[in-house]
Amino acid sequence: MGLRRDEQTDALFRSILSLKSIEECYCYFEDLCTNKEVRDFGQRLEIAKELELGRPYPERELNQVLLRFHQDYCTLRRDMISEGILCREEGLYTRLV
Repeated sequence: MGLRRDEQTDALFRSILSLKSIEECYCYFEDLCTNKEVRDFGQRLEIAKELELGRPYPERELNQVLLRFHQDYCTLRRDMISEGILCREEGLYTRLV
């Protein structure tokens, strides 16, 4: 699925790429997201690091990885698909980023 490319999203990404320090990132994301949203992004980044890029994972194996981070692995898996971190094809899940 992935993100839709449009001018607004391009502008958002350009603004993020312009940040020059961790402190600027904190200020920027404090205005843009809730604390929970930022923590969730960080959690999904940690999960993505546990998965080999491009390797297809059966649902059961992926769920075992997700369970190490959160009990509600179904919601976590759906969120990662909707955010373009994972894709699902023919019952297999693949890390895209």
